[in-house]
Amino acid sequence: MAKSVPSWDDLTDHDKGAVIVYLRMREDEGRSYADENYPVCFRDNETLKSLSQHAANRYALLVIGTLSHIEKTLGLQETYRLYDLAC
Repeated sequence: MAKSVPSWDDLTDHDKGAVIVYLRMREDEGRSYADENYPVCFRDNETLKSLSQHAANRYALLVIGTLSHIEKTLGLQETYRLYDLAC
């Protein structure tokens, strides 16, 4: 049976940061550049770690949404903290 992917709330801080890095690079540098140079790199969740780069990036977009949504939800200070954890 396939495992379901976790929600944002179920991610560790590092994995949240990895999503934020990808979304930031996608916004700043464009989709192709971000996909090639900054794919989401999950470290902690086994299900997410097993995803292909394409699937991990797609997860970030479909499940998490946009960087502006994250910034509005978490606030800039928390968004930056998570970003720094992943860098």
